[in-house]
Amino acid sequence: MQVQSSAKMPATSGSFAASSSSQHDMQLYLVGMMSGKTVTRAHLVERIFRKVGFSRTESAELVETVIDEVCNAIERGEIVKLSSFATFQVRHKNERIGRNPKTGEEVPISPRRVVTFKASNVLKQRVLKAHLSRKGQKEGGVPNSATSRSFQFVTVKVAVRVARRD
Repeated sequence: MQVQSSAKMPATSGSFAASSSSQHDMQLYLVGMMSGKTVTRAHLVERIFRKVGFSRTESAELVETVIDEVCNAIERGEIVKLSSFATFQVRHKNERIGRNPKTGEEVPISPRRVVTFKASNVLKQRVLKAHLSRKGQKEGGVPNSATSRSFQFVTVKVAVRVARRD
């Protein structure tokens, strides 16, 4: 399957020579690149390039194709379920009355569609395990009450306005 993509991927910062004999240099480069708090398209492209062996162009096309397919399905109102990761779903919200917090004035909020993101149990467990390992606790250990409260409900719902198709 041929995919045409006109999207330009931002260049990744830093450089390393492909001819370098040190695999350690490459690992340090990738760790440095991925150590930020935000994973970007460029990071995903670089990971696919390194791990799978596709060219950077093929990797960029793959990332764009996956993101486009997920976005298109969500726009159509379909449920997108990525096993062991999450479920994206469009929900319809009715008109309601809101209140301006500064003035207390009642304001009508128009009906809209929002995208919800529900993390899978596998992802929730991975987040919890990573959190506990950073806190120095074992997975089977008894977490303190603050930890158990903060991870009791890990489901995140993201409200994003979806353009209405008329």
